[in-house]
Amino acid sequence: MSPSPANQISTPLKVSVVVLTFNSEQFIVPCLESLAALDYRDVEIVVVDNASSDATIEHARASGQFDVLIPNQSNRGCAGGNNDGWRASTGEIVLFLNPDTTVDRDLLTALVEAFMEHPQAAVCGCKILYPDGQTIWHTGGILHPNAMTNHRGKDEQDRGQYDEICEIDYASGCAVAVRREFLEEAGGFDEDSTSRAHGSITTNRSRSSSTAHRSFTTTIETASGLW
Repeated sequence: MSPSPANQISTPLKVSVVVLTFNSEQFIVPCLESLAALDYRDVEIVVVDNASSDATIEHARASGQFDVLIPNQSNRGCAGGNNDGWRASTGEIVLFLNPDTTVDRDLLTALVEAFMEHPQAAVCGCKILYPDGQTIWHTGGILHPNAMTNHRGKDEQDRGQYDEICEIDYASGCAVAVRREFLEEAGGFDEDSTSRAHGSITTNRSRSSSTAHRSFTTTIETASGLW
């Protein structure tokens, strides 16, 4: 996909964006159009469709705003579909993105800068706003000692109060960037997870029984957003 000619940022890391769809015909074109407007130079867009029964694939093809399109013949779930996507990609960083989102132009620039500043980080999340573009849905997940969770800043008006990079307990799968090296170490998303709708991958810092991985220890959140 050709990058936007304006405000291109030169960085050493290639980013792959994996957009997993299922009956997403009303969302996929705005999502891909926002990705086409990114100010980041070295990016590839991978669309994986989990056997949609609507016109998702036709709409994606008509937009032309992708590099790879994988039309699965069956619904492989979130874990399986995302595994298909990152394994078909070539980026050093892989952003897993829901199709019902649009992104800020500087999203990938901010994500790559965060990874470069924090080489121990395996995973980086994003500030996610509701469709009004002003109300926060997620700026990082909080995992409490009783295993209950909530989103930091949820339902607050975005005034930049969460714009500093920080360590978090987890990042929303709506938009989460992962180092390819870590994906390879972890074997990707667990397709046999009891949480089949989402799958899981784990860093050393995660409070779960999953196997720890030697290279990375941290999940962080960056300020650049989407809605």
